[in-house]
Amino acid sequence: MHSALPLSPRRRRRATVLAALAGASLAGAGCASPPPDAPYVAPAPGTVYDYGDFSNTVTKVDGWRTSFTDDRGRAGQRVALFITENPAQPVTVDAAALDSLWPLRLGRHVTLKTQRGDELYKWEFRVLDTATVEVPAGTITTNVGAGVQTPELVRSPQTAGGVVHTWWYAPEAKAVVRFESAYVLGPSAGRRFQGTLKAIRPAGAGADSGAAGGAAGAPPSGAPPR
Repeated sequence: MHSALPLSPRRRRRATVLAALAGASLAGAGCASPPPDAPYVAPAPGTVYDYGDFSNTVTKVDGWRTSFTDDRGRAGQRVALFITENPAQPVTVDAAALDSLWPLRLGRHVTLKTQRGDELYKWEFRVLDTATVEVPAGTITTNVGAGVQTPELVRSPQTAGGVVHTWWYAPEAKAVVRFESAYVLGPSAGRRFQGTLKAIRPAGAGADSGAAGGAAGAPPSGAPPR
């Protein structure tokens, strides 16, 4: 087994600059009266989040972790809604840092690190703005959050990826209704994936029932993991 290696100073500077540029491009003007805090609400097992091209079905909730399967039967897992992990190789995250991320609040800035084995990634989370978005069920008000994921200690620095994630979280639906992932570092640099939730189907509901909202989705088939 190879030991993890730090990024070279050049690649670390590049990741920092790209993340800063991405953050600047997402910065909003703010709002006259800040919206109320948005608490974390875990989805109920059996709930289906339909993105049209793919769907996720929640299978288990354990504290900050939500397990799900997609419509091809592949298992996935998220931590505190925003951090996607491989359930076979879960990451270690400081619970205190997660506690400081939620509830979402305009202007909130949280830095945390995730570790899997001997690999280490840094996340910079910011709640940037509010926005009104159109989703299939209508118009909904959201908190706009960004998460910049950059490698710090990895086995293969040449192929390590850096990603800027953006989420539109709707407190009314207690869910993310839109997401975008832009790859700014590594072999997938320049690629961008996005999705808008089509419907939520509660556990036991038929395929025709649904409402706008949902957890941040996995990328479409063929996309690198977020």
